[in-house]
Amino acid sequence: MGCRNDYARMILCDPVRKKNAFRIRSIFRRKVSGFNASYSYTGKAITPAVTVKLGTQTLKAREDYKLSYSDNKKVGTAELTISGNESYYGSIHLTFEIKAASSTSQNQKPSDQKPSGQKPSASNTALKPGTLKTDSKTKNVYKVKTASTVELKQLKNKNASTVTIPSTVRFNGKTYRVTSIAAGAFKNNKKLKKVTISGYITTIGAGAFQNCASLTTVKTGSRVTTIGSKAFYGCRKLTTVVLGKNVKTIGNLSFANCVSLRKMTIPARVEKIGSKAFCNDVKMVSFTIQTQKLTSKKIGSKAFTNMGKNNYKKLVVKVPKNKINTCKKLLRSKGLSSKVKITK
Repeated sequence: MGCRNDYARMILCDPVRKKNAFRIRSIFRRKVSGFNASYSYTGKAITPAVTVKLGTQTLKAREDYKLSYSDNKKVGTAELTISGNESYYGSIHLTFEIKAASSTSQNQKPSDQKPSGQKPSASNTALKPGTLKTDSKTKNVYKVKTASTVELKQLKNKNASTVTIPSTVRFNGKTYRVTSIAAGAFKNNKKLKKVTISGYITTIGAGAFQNCASLTTVKTGSRVTTIGSKAFYGCRKLTTVVLGKNVKTIGNLSFANCVSLRKMTIPARVEKIGSKAFCNDVKMVSFTIQTQKLTSKKIGSKAFTNMGKNNYKKLVVKVPKNKINTCKKLLRSKGLSSKVKITK
């Protein structure tokens, strides 16, 4: 569904409403007016009221779109987000400067603008997709993906034992959302012990944490949907993994050879588990499957081979109560030992 908002997804996926899906339109290229490039600092939150038009039609606030603001109280760069409601999807991100009262006037003329249509200055020029930038604080390297998003490309501090992936970073005075972790970004890191993947990240790339020898704890954010192949392959000290509720795809070999991993919960929205995804996780003792979307075609071969091998009798696999008979046959066909107890 790309960048469509949750409401648009709901309409397109609801069979009752699907026939009206053609009426949903993008808000991204609508004309925005009544918005200043800068405002004077007042000590209070600055909330510019804007007008959004589609051709000659003026869209209605709250009904067709909603406004949200961030960093709009202190001197610096603030952001206004216009998000589609009802029949509109997508969002427009605009920035404005809050300046000390003595250095600017409140009576600047509003500038009609489309997203990113404001004439850029040297301090807020959007970077071209593909550009590599180093964060001045952490020295981590990011790759620009779009006009408003970046991917974490490389961790510079190889001695860091605890890492929290940030929600946003700033380059050239512009804020970018961190939406993915690149393939191999942390691969073969020997010092990393704990990582929190939060914020706006939706994708963990292939081999992103492969063979991180000291990694013990992983917590993914609620927006993560895809865990790439071999993402955590060979993390031999990994014991704790908490997957976010929106994970849909667990790639091939993604948690294979995690020989210390003991517990795992597969969230309710998971639609695919790749081949050998949990192969050789020999110490597994608790494996809970919440999703009801898995079929033989959506689970790869040998996905559960040797899982819990150190003591099959200790491993308990929990499945939805209305799927227990189906799951028994399905999981065993994908490598789960017949010695493992499957319960509801």
